[in-house]
Amino acid sequence: MFLIIVVIIIIIMIIYQSEEYHNDGTLGTSSGLIDSISYTDYKISNNETLNKYILKPSPVIKFKGDPKKYYTVCMVDLDEPSPNNPVLSEWRHWLVINIPGNGTITDKSGDQLSPYHSPDPVSGKHRYVFKLFEQPSIFSVNVDDKRSNWDSIHFAKQLHLKNKGIVQILSGE
Repeated sequence: MFLIIVVIIIIIMIIYQSEEYHNDGTLGTSSGLIDSISYTDYKISNNETLNKYILKPSPVIKFKGDPKKYYTVCMVDLDEPSPNNPVLSEWRHWLVINIPGNGTITDKSGDQLSPYHSPDPVSGKHRYVFKLFEQPSIFSVNVDDKRSNWDSIHFAKQLHLKNKGIVQILSGE
């Protein structure tokens, strides 16, 4: 009996870890359905360190979407105002819902709840995270205009969004 309980617990842990929400705001390390993120003609890589000036224009995200489904994307700063004192984290740089699964996200896609706001770190190297979620259906939701202290994990859980990809980049002063 004890062995069966242990096996069940291990199976539950494995399933849970596939969409694990880490304490640092990330959802794992896989880019998942995200094929690429580009700024103008510059394609970024996961965990790449970039000059903040590259991040000025709105990004274009290519992903492996299902044309019958809708998606949500957000970009957050985990280190606002500084990595040593992230009291405003998560700072929401971009939030778009109801993105058709056609495979491309721009500043014209879906419903822009928080239009793109380019990063401008003033202290230290910041972690910026793009999160892609699959929606259970098209929906309407309001978010506070305040971008600081937003909780993307709570937002995703509240709306039953499924983690489908994450890319982290770094940028400094």
